[in-house]
Amino acid sequence: MLAGCPKKDEPDPFYVQQRLTIGAGEGGTITPLAGLYRYDFNTLVELSATPDSNYVFVNWTGSSTSTDNPFSVFMNADKTYTANFAKKQYPLTIIVVG
Repeated sequence: MLAGCPKKDEPDPFYVQQRLTIGAGEGGTITPLAGLYRYDFNTLVELSATPDSNYVFVNWTGSSTSTDNPFSVFMNADKTYTANFAKKQYPLTIIVVG
């Protein structure tokens, strides 16, 4: 074995992975599913948010903020994101007669 090389059962110290933690607020789901993922350094990951029928997608918050959906994340560091949703709002007009 060469000096300075890791043993076969040891992780390569030059192989870097970044952690991505994602979640969704009330009112929708995300792809990939909520959880903790590991990606190779410099990987581009696409996050997608799908609102439930009575909600709308608002934004992604966490390591940065974006209203893009889908949202592309460049994994050059550990990152955390949450998809935020809001209940749909409908206009209400009241007409008083008499």
